[in-house]
Amino acid sequence: MPPLVITILLPFIGAVLSVLLRGWPWAARCAALVVAGGTGAMLLAGAPIGDPTAAAIGVVIAITAFVAMLGERPRHLGVTGPIALVLLALSIGALGTAGPLRQVWLMGVMGAMALLMTRRGLERAEPLVVAGIVGWLVGTLALAVAALGTGVPAVGFHLVACAILLPLFPFHGAVVSTVTALRGTLPALLIVVLPLLGWHELSIVLPAVPSAVLPIIVGVAVVGAALSAVRAFVHTEFNRALAASGMVLLALFWVHVGTTSQVDAATGWYVSAVTLALSGLFLAGSYVDGRYGSQDLDRLRGLAGPMPRFAVLVGVLVMAAAGVPTLGVFAGFWAMVLTVPTAWALILTLTIWFLATLWIVGLMQRLLFETPRLTAPPRDLGWSEGVALGLVITLLGVSGLVYPEPAQTKSSTALAMFIRR
Repeated sequence: MPPLVITILLPFIGAVLSVLLRGWPWAARCAALVVAGGTGAMLLAGAPIGDPTAAAIGVVIAITAFVAMLGERPRHLGVTGPIALVLLALSIGALGTAGPLRQVWLMGVMGAMALLMTRRGLERAEPLVVAGIVGWLVGTLALAVAALGTGVPAVGFHLVACAILLPLFPFHGAVVSTVTALRGTLPALLIVVLPLLGWHELSIVLPAVPSAVLPIIVGVAVVGAALSAVRAFVHTEFNRALAASGMVLLALFWVHVGTTSQVDAATGWYVSAVTLALSGLFLAGSYVDGRYGSQDLDRLRGLAGPMPRFAVLVGVLVMAAAGVPTLGVFAGFWAMVLTVPTAWALILTLTIWFLATLWIVGLMQRLLFETPRLTAPPRDLGWSEGVALGLVITLLGVSGLVYPEPAQTKSSTALAMFIRR
């Protein structure tokens, strides 16, 4: 049996085991963690997927699935475990295959998202959930048309599917609705899986995109960043505000693509690091929600005193998202900044970055250091929750230290050219 088939089947088998062991939460957790860890080890070995970039994305997704299941509460693990493993299997299929078959796997991912949102809608019907269902159905249809069609129209539908996975205004609603409406640690997993799959697919389709479309991408990315920045400042629910801020950070990727017409290693590094930082913050939000039954930022203030371990880890994640040196976001962001072709593109990139980091730093101040308003007894992180956040921070630190040498050389050359200007 080919290694790729074995690697895809392993998470599916793990998902079945998680369902069968649902009555024994700790056994189900151990089985799911072993399967996710084993899948990540196989991908790290490089045998199942020949493309090193796709294999690296698979490793990140496997680690994120491991972290999401490790940090999940036992009573929710019966749902999170199987879903995380199924998404891992679908992602490996999308990364390891080519042509129409790859798009079929991606349609499976989008279909799974539509089913998740439908399930959420049956529990609590609200406009946000309906928007998510519609968005994922549109994405699935766009991929089907792209797989069956040819020429520029097929490329256009393919680009729409990429803009849904790696959110670009006005197609960003599917991801935003999903990570906002779902509870538990699933948003922490999905904010990594979906954009990374979108980046991988865009790297394939971008050479066929007409050059006349690129300025439009820049324009809608700027509009989306501005609207998302306003939403980040207005929303008082943690997940909604964090999702809006994440859309601002990811808009930088689209601005770079539109101005350089490239999807290179720097952009991949940036997208993976940003989504990992957001994943850690979504994890932290799920822990607070589980303790206090709320994500209202007007109530959740001053957690540094009653939850010191939580405060330290969240502070590091906020600094990572804000681009502190030695962490992965810093390396990817400045590699993109130093390769922008024009001065106006540089100003635009730095302005969007400022809007995003302004709210993220404000979030840390508000969540950790303002006057506490808690009414419930405080309870700091448990060992599994702390380890889960620690793994995310470790991965961010490693990504900053092992940034690819070719990309570093490219960034240094760009810096020298920029200084000479």
